[in-house]
Amino acid sequence: MDKTFNVKTALPFAIISLFLVLGPILAAQLATPHGYVFLGTLANHNDFSAYLAAMRQGAEGNWLFHFNFSPEAWRPQLMLPMYITAGKILPGILYNSTWVNIIRVIALIGTLAVYGMWVRLVYPNEFNKQWSAWILLVFGGGLGWLLLPIASLIGIPNSANLFPDIVTPEWTLGLVGSNAPHYMIGLLLETMFFISYWNVTQNKGWKWVWASLVFALLLGLIYVYNSAVLFSVIGIYLLWDTWKYRKVNWRKWMESSLILLPLIPLLIYYGYWVNLDPAWAQYVVGEHNRIPPPTWYSLLSGMGIVGILAIAGLKKWHKTTQKHLLISWIAGNLLVMYIPFVQYTGRFTLGLWIPLATLAAYGLEEVVLPWLQQKSWYAGFSKLTTTPYESLRRIILILTIPSSLIVSILFLKNVFLVRDFPFYMPKSEISAMEWLATRTDPQADLVLAYYPVGNYFPSISNTRVFMGQFFLTVNYEEKIKQVEQFWQVETPDSWRMDLINKWKITYIYQGRYEKALYQGIIIPPGELVYDKDDIQIYYVAP
Repeated sequence: MDKTFNVKTALPFAIISLFLVLGPILAAQLATPHGYVFLGTLANHNDFSAYLAAMRQGAEGNWLFHFNFSPEAWRPQLMLPMYITAGKILPGILYNSTWVNIIRVIALIGTLAVYGMWVRLVYPNEFNKQWSAWILLVFGGGLGWLLLPIASLIGIPNSANLFPDIVTPEWTLGLVGSNAPHYMIGLLLETMFFISYWNVTQNKGWKWVWASLVFALLLGLIYVYNSAVLFSVIGIYLLWDTWKYRKVNWRKWMESSLILLPLIPLLIYYGYWVNLDPAWAQYVVGEHNRIPPPTWYSLLSGMGIVGILAIAGLKKWHKTTQKHLLISWIAGNLLVMYIPFVQYTGRFTLGLWIPLATLAAYGLEEVVLPWLQQKSWYAGFSKLTTTPYESLRRIILILTIPSSLIVSILFLKNVFLVRDFPFYMPKSEISAMEWLATRTDPQADLVLAYYPVGNYFPSISNTRVFMGQFFLTVNYEEKIKQVEQFWQVETPDSWRMDLINKWKITYIYQGRYEKALYQGIIIPPGELVYDKDDIQIYYVAP
């Protein structure tokens, strides 16, 4: 292997990473059942329609996101700006998810490249550390996917907390890449921020200050939650620097304050201003937005072997290097994850894997491998291979990978197990919704449909639905029960009319998913205006 970490060195493994993330999505597209349409994602499918709605709204000229997933009047907000901007600059955006997946590919390639820049910056001219860090960043994972089925099988209470998701450190590249593109772009921007700020701490010039400011602002717009992470990390770094040298480095404090300044209006906006809208305020305190930090055991399982390697290298890193930004990143990230009285601190885990894996590479190369080399069995192991030291490195790196590989396997399995919503939808349903989108008046109409249609329809129309994407629907739990009761044979027509009149519902959608709620025959109130492919749409005059 060439002892220079560059594109040529990393390219084969970058291709493997792209295949692991994009392979299941491509397989889902190729394996689309006859008469169905692939909806574009295998993860975060509940939110996907909101991203498509934002892109459509951007193409129509909006800069603020207009909410149409619930009948209540929401004030337009600065939400999903990345997708709204994409709708303005990308062609052919309406009614399809193609561009979302193109953005996903670009973001993933960009993140792989930026990770290479990061490891070269932290470990200049140290190939083994660069290589180990990059591999851990790209392929490494914790133990969550391995421990979860075992814990469930033997009946460990709350074993679901081991599930690798947004609330655990195992929110790694493969899982993020399979999710919505703005998460991946968030990782990319956070890494670029710390590349820039690393150079600021080394007094490399004002260009890095301005670069840090730009990346901080972009990160705040794309993934605002990690604005809190930046404040925490930089605060800890500056306090540590002041304590270590027993004096205040006013230049660093002023540069850092300038860098963080643009984030303050965003924090005020999302922390105070948007909550003046009653609908938004209810959304913020909703059960769906209660995302607690990981429990102690899910934190440990999420870190796994990588966490052990990072802890092994912590003491020596602290003693032998003058670069305490890396440890500040880990400490600051963990700190905001466990802030009391904030109900969504689990969202702050995005990005924690970057400093953790970077420090783990140091622990592997500086502590663990030299320690293993001193063991009595090493001589015997050396007889099994001509490169015992390198083989040990490969074994340890491979041991960090299985949990991440399982993500791709599970996504691929779901392609062949789930042959309908939320991965697919019949073409006939989409055709009916497209017809309805041309028929309705966004200012006057309200559509009643069950969740699959209620979730999808706002992505192609500005007309409101009675119930749509679950966290953008006010009182979602109550509304879904009302829709289910609407489609029960024993429900009186008078109850249905009361619901229609209360909410001023003008269109009733009766398709595949609504009919699955009952047995028998239900003819809802209103005039039949669409009847095709066993889908009926009724118009109720206001």
